[in-house]
Formats: sequence, structure tokens, C-alpha cells
Amino acid sequence: MATPAPPLSSTDLLRIRFWLTQTVLLIALGGILSEGISQSPLLIALIVFLGLSLAFPRITGLLSRRWMPALSVVLIGGIVIDVALHWPAILDPMLRAGLLILWTRTLFYRTARESMQLLFLALFLIMLNGVLSISISYAVQLIAFSPLAMILLMLNSMRNPADPECLTHADWRSFQATRFLRQLRHAIHPHLFALIALCAVFMLLSISLIFLVLPRFHLRQWLPSLSVPGVALSGFSEQFSLGAVRQIVLDPSVAFRVEIPNPDSLPANPYWRMLVLDVYENGQFFKSDKTAQRLRSTELFESDHFLSNRMIEDPQSFSGENWDVFLEGSVSRFLPIPGSFRAIQFQSVQLLTIDPVFSTFSLRQPSSQLTTFRLRHVDADTPFRASALDALLTDPEWRAIQLQSNDAQSLTEYPQSTLSARLSTADANYLAEVVEQLRSVPNDGSLNDPTRAYVNHVIRYLHDRHSYSLRATPGRSSASSRDPMIAWMQSGSSGHCEYFAAAAVLLCRANGIPARMVTGFAGGEWNRDRTLFTVRNLHAHAWCEVFDLSGQWLRVDPTPPGWQAAHNLEDEGSFARGFAFWQDWIESLKLQYYRHVVGFDGQSQFDLAHQLAQQWRKLSDPLQRLSRTWGRWFPNQSPSEQTGFDSEQPSRELPQLLPLLGFAILTVLFVLLLFTLLPARLRQPLNREQHIRQHAGKLLQRYQLLPTSNPQLTLHLQTLRFGPTPSWPDPKTTFHQTRREIRRNRR
Repeated sequence: MATPAPPLSSTDLLRIRFWLTQTVLLIALGGILSEGISQSPLLIALIVFLGLSLAFPRITGLLSRRWMPALSVVLIGGIVIDVALHWPAILDPMLRAGLLILWTRTLFYRTARESMQLLFLALFLIMLNGVLSISISYAVQLIAFSPLAMILLMLNSMRNPADPECLTHADWRSFQATRFLRQLRHAIHPHLFALIALCAVFMLLSISLIFLVLPRFHLRQWLPSLSVPGVALSGFSEQFSLGAVRQIVLDPSVAFRVEIPNPDSLPANPYWRMLVLDVYENGQFFKSDKTAQRLRSTELFESDHFLSNRMIEDPQSFSGENWDVFLEGSVSRFLPIPGSFRAIQFQSVQLLTIDPVFSTFSLRQPSSQLTTFRLRHVDADTPFRASALDALLTDPEWRAIQLQSNDAQSLTEYPQSTLSARLSTADANYLAEVVEQLRSVPNDGSLNDPTRAYVNHVIRYLHDRHSYSLRATPGRSSASSRDPMIAWMQSGSSGHCEYFAAAAVLLCRANGIPARMVTGFAGGEWNRDRTLFTVRNLHAHAWCEVFDLSGQWLRVDPTPPGWQAAHNLEDEGSFARGFAFWQDWIESLKLQYYRHVVGFDGQSQFDLAHQLAQQWRKLSDPLQRLSRTWGRWFPNQSPSEQTGFDSEQPSRELPQLLPLLGFAILTVLFVLLLFTLLPARLRQPLNREQHIRQHAGKLLQRYQLLPTSNPQLTLHLQTLRFGPTPSWPDPKTTFHQTRREIRRNRR
């Protein structure tokens, strides 16, 4: 026969409290690390230490508690100095202060009060994550934190003052995990899980209600120091080097998501244009900061709304759909734009940088959190019109003058930069030979535009000499070439998309055709319901734009067909395609979170209040009819005599009192359910003797007030109240007889 497991001791409860506190801290710190709010070595070391302490608890008490006052003084001094030195940027000192406090609390065994301090500090870190990051990880943290916090609160409320305050090294010497788990399984009442779940649900409902009624405001606008700058991917910055896109496509994480109402409005192979670069030098493209004419190339708009009508040929013809774009953090400060649109709208006021020369849109800095914006009346098939400076490219006199200038300043001025490249004489002669070879190719007559015909020859030439490979590392093969792009063209080796795009730009410029480099994304994937289009970093791409005779920038993608399939093959090892259903489900869940939680602004609050008001009117009509029916039940009195108000007042007062009545009913039901699920041994203190003495004293007072009493029963109550424990009668029988005598005397 198996020996029954002994009950949990006070030391076992301290162990449970220790593990729960460590787990809660890991949940809070993990969100800070995963969202990129802080990645300091102090944070990483603390997370590793907490993880090891779950398996090896004895490493927590390495220092004696007598060192705690001295460390506290040093800690306070360090925090004050850190805040004083970094006062304008208050976020980093706040995080460092919290981490230092956690370190001082995790190096020692903690008391109940210190465990509560860590619990509230973990809640503060989770809320900080919610303020600084609006990703779905905040909701996951809150759901995981709520039940653990409820258990910790219960353990601290049921603690006996006579029990030890905290653990010691001696408490772990005879610890056996299997025996402890067996004790825990027999000691936990099944109703306890229901109670914890009920309290956690009540807490989450309360937070949701506060979220719904709280006025909408953007804390980062009032406290700019709370904004966490992100680190843009190298391929989406103003300086672009060959091989930068290859580093991005090896990352399968999500770059952005687009909610599109009608899937047919999206092209079969969409291009998401982000950044345009015009100056080329030694294998690098970068954006020119000078223009040939005095025209401001960038304009700042500190607003939540911007109209792009001036960048569209015919704004009145735009009647497309509204697309909601959810750009993940630390991708780029440049926004992915599929084509022309009427307006761009943000949830909050943004410092938007608009470049009318390149038709690009960017924020002040890359953000580490989600950026949400809406494109109104999108037409993905219509490009932006050329800028006023691009008209110089069609002026023969300007081109005749500018092509004779080879000084360094003119080569970096726009639009001259779209026609020039800083190459050595040998490299320039090589390009001229290739251009003569392409010019000699006869035209098949299908294209009347010589620019488009030449571009087709360039694409065919690159496809014949080079193959696409994601893993290729092109190197120099010609000692005479000092430019890496010319060396790649001479080698005939394989390359990535940026090599094909850069080669096409140089070949077009060598023939007098303006061209520029474009980086962004191409393609994407639909979910199963075809309501959400997901673009990952593996869809990063580079192509070029060529200025044709019609005065428009023509998108040209010289990369060989099938490059997206190569990316998918590279991704096949990291993404289990057998779990496509679950991936789509997670993406849909994230979309709902972004739409209803992240996108819940002041207008959403107003719409929700309007819908509730309409539903309330529908509900109040039958209630008014019911109140009038009640009034007709009293034929001898008029409605005004029954209530003291006018005849219309009863039908108005009843619906207004229903919310208070409903709230009171729900509160009573919750309290009753709470005490029903709560076991008796959890409702009472752990000291059973003290509880019996208190209950016997209450019954004795009531029993002595009766006109007639049983002396034997009175003696039993006095023994339970004042006598020693060995002399006690059966408490349950005595209490039952006493309550029965009290009820009998009432009759």
C-alpha cells in the first residue's frame, strides 16, 4: 500500500513562491528583450541568471542578506547619477534602474514583502512594454502574468506570521523534486484552478474595460524620450552596397503586412517601392543631397494625414480601395509604397519626410515598434509622375551642356547623377564597348520606343552572361578593373538581384539613358482567406528605373525569372510548410490584434459608443412597453400617483436604472461564485485551532443570550473557546448542535 504524501509545509510554500517570482520576472524581462526595447548585457545576464536559478535555486542565495543595506545605498547613488547624466533620454536610465533593482533582489532569498515588490516591478515592466511596443507579445505577456500573479497573491495572503520569512541554503539540502511534485499533486484542490482562472479572467476583463473607456492619447508625442529608435536593415538605408539585399533575404521574418479588401486589386507580382538611389561610386549607390536647380527635395509634414495629389497625373480618376499597412519595427524608416494613392494617414501625428523628386516617403527615424498607416484610394498599377527636375532630362540643350561637365560636384547633382558614374578610363571604355555591342543588335520591331528596345537588349545580355544565385559571392576577375561592378560584368559569374540592377543602371547611363537604383520588396504571400498579404524579409529585392521618351520613370527588373523560387527554396529549411495552416491562423490572429487593439483610436471609441447607443435604444423599447404595462396593473391610481412624477417618467427611469441593476447582479454573482469555488481550507487561515476558537466564541455569545440553554452544550463551547486542544469535544458536532438550538429557540 502506497504511503500518502505528507501535506505541504511552510518551506514548500516558500519554494513555490520563489519559483513563481522567478517565472514572472522572466516573462517581464523576456518581453523587453524580444521587442528590442533594451538588449544591454545587464538584461541578458539577468535573464540567464533567472533561468539558471529555476533549475539551481541555490545560486540565488550566494550573498548574505547582511550585505543588502550596503548594496541598496550604492544602488540609489548609482541610479541618481545615471539619471542626472542622461536626463534628456530618460528611458535608458529607467530601464537600467529597474534592472539594478532586480539584480539586488535576485541575489538574495526574498521575504514576502520583497516578493510583492518584484511582482509589481514585473507588472511595471510589462506595462512599459505595452507603452513602447504595440505588438501582440504584450497581450501574451499579460495573459501569462495574470494567473501567476493571482497565485502569488494567494500565497502571501495565506502565510502564517509564525512561519519563516524566507528560504535559506539549508532548505534545499534535502529537497527532492519527485517527492515535492507528489506532495503538490495531492495538496492542490481542484477548485483552486477554477478560482485562479476566474480571478485572471476578471483581471483581464477589467483591463479590457479600462482600455475601452480610457481616452486615446499617444504618450510618445508628449514624452519623445520614450520612443525607442530602431536599427534599419542595411539594404534600406541611404547608402547601399552590393550584397546588402542578400543579407536581408536570408531572414524569413515578417517585414510588413497589408490588409487588402479586394485581392483582385493587387497585381500578380507587386513591387513595394521604398528607396531610390541615384549616385554611383565604387560599387555603392547613395542618395544625392544636391540638385542642379534650387529646389527643396524633401518636405516635412508634422501631421497624421498627407495628400499626394500633386504626385498623381489625374487625381480625379482615383477611386481605389483603402489598404492598411502594418510595418514591423526595425525594418526601415522608408515606407513601402505599391504605387500611386490619394492620401496617406497615420494613427498619430508623424514627422513625415516626403521627397517629391524620388516620390519616396519616410519617417524621421526607424522605429523599433510597429508602424501602422493607411493608403487611401490605391492604384498599384499607376506610377508616380516625374518631378519638375526630371523635365531637364528631356531638354536637349541642358543635356548637351551637362554631359561635357565631369567635375565631382556635377556628378553628384540631380538629375545629372542619373547619367553619370565615377569610373576609371579603362572601366568606362569597357562599358562603351558593351554599349556598342548592344546597339548593333537588330530590333525585332515590336517596340517603337528605342529606350525600351535598348533596355530589352540589356536584360537579354545580362541573362545570357550571368545566372542568378543567392549563395554566390562574386569576386574580381580582372586586374585592370578597379570598380567591383565592372569586374563582375567581366567575370560572367552569378550574382544577386542588386548586381543585375546595378549593371543595368550602368549600361543605360553609358548609352545616355537616365537610370537609378530602387530597393524595396517584390512579391509576398496571401493567407488562406486572401484577406491579408504578408511580405517577409526574404522578399527584399532591388531593381532599377529608366527614364523613357514619354517623360516617365519605367520600372525595369533585370533579375532573371525564378529568383523568388530560389528564395523560397532557401526558406524551405526554416519554414515547415506542413504547418501552413497554423501560420495563416497566427497571421490572422495578429491582424485582428492590429486592427482591434493597435488600431483602436478615438474614432473607434466613438463608433463603439454609437453602436452601443443604438443597441440600447433597441433594448429600451420593449422595456418601455413593459413599464407601461406595469402601470396599467394599478387601475385605481394614475402613473403620476404611483411614482410621484409625470406620466412619462416611469418609462424613462426604468431603462436608466438597468445598468446599475445589471452591475449589482453581476457583482453578487461573482462574489457567490468566488466563495463557492474557494475551498473551505483556503477560505480559512492555515491555523485551524485559531479558527475553531474564534468560531466557538461567536456561537457562545449567541447561545448565552437564549432564554433557555443546555449546560452541557455551553460547557462544550467554553472548552472549544478556552480549553486545551486535547480536551476538546468534536467541533463539528458541537457547532451543529449549537446552531440547531439557536434555530429552535427562534421559532
